[in-house]
Amino acid sequence: MSAETLIQRSFARAIYALDDRLRRRRQVFDYCDSPDCMLRAEIIPAGGRIVLADGLRIEPDDRIVDLHYRTETFPPYRFDVASIGWARLILERIDFSLEALCRSLKADGAFDDVSAIRAAPLLRNARQTRQFERIASHFGFAPANLVDPLPGRPSGVGANIVSLLLIAARNPAALHADLLIGLRPPMFISRKRLEDRYRRDIPRDAV
Repeated sequence: MSAETLIQRSFARAIYALDDRLRRRRQVFDYCDSPDCMLRAEIIPAGGRIVLADGLRIEPDDRIVDLHYRTETFPPYRFDVASIGWARLILERIDFSLEALCRSLKADGAFDDVSAIRAAPLLRNARQTRQFERIASHFGFAPANLVDPLPGRPSGVGANIVSLLLIAARNPAALHADLLIGLRPPMFISRKRLEDRYRRDIPRDAV
C-alpha cells in the first residue's frame, strides 16, 4: 500500500469522525441501514412560511425532514469513466432511499406531524442547479414559494467547508474549490405526495 493511499485513508477516517460528531450534535439520523440507501434525515422546524407546489402551506414551526447525503454510500464519481450506468444507479438508489424514508415516517408515530421533505444539496453553479431541479422533479420535488426567509438548514462557508471535506475524503475526483461558495437551492415535496408516490410499494405489514 502506497504512502499516498495511507494518508488518504487516515484523512478520510478523521473527516468521517468529525462528520459523525456533527451529525450526533444535530440529531441527523440513519433511517435505513441498507448500503443502497444514500440519504439521512434531520427533523427541523421549517423556519419560514412556505407554500409548496401542491398548495400545502407550511408555518415556521411546522416540522419537516431535511435530507442529507450518506457520503460513505454514495457511488464514487470518476470523470474519465462516468456513464449512463452510473447515472442510472444513482437514480435507482435515490428512489430506494425515498421509499425507505416513506416507510420510516409511516412506521414511527413520532413523525406523524412531519408535513414535508426538503432537499438542498451543495451545488457549484446555476448550471448544476438546473440539473438538480430536473432530477429532483423526477421524484416529485419542486421549488416552493418562500413567503418568509427560510434559515433552516445551515448555509454559508462553514457548512460548505464540511461538505468539501467529506467530498475530499470519499471522492477527491469530484472536489472543486468553487463549492466553497456554492449554492443550496431548496426543493420540496409534501409528505402526502411522497406517500402517494410510494404507497403502492409498501406492504400493509410494513407499517
